[in-house]
Amino acid sequence: MPKKNGGHTSRANLAPCCSLHNRQKGHSELWSWWTNHDCWDLGRAIKLLSYLRRCDSIPLPDDKIP
Repeated sequence: MPKKNGGHTSRANLAPCCSLHNRQKGHSELWSWWTNHDCWDLGRAIKLLSYLRRCDSIPLPDDKIP
């Protein structure tokens, strides 16, 4: 959840991206922004989801991955 909408600065709420893309993402939700950006890559998304599932720390948007 973006900090603007009450999200916290915590590991579970950080977007795993470089500072350039984090600035471009702004207050957008990560998956909505990423899937519509030119840097979208299904292979990277699968790797990221796999990592997040192992961490078991944040809800995952299963319905947004084709």
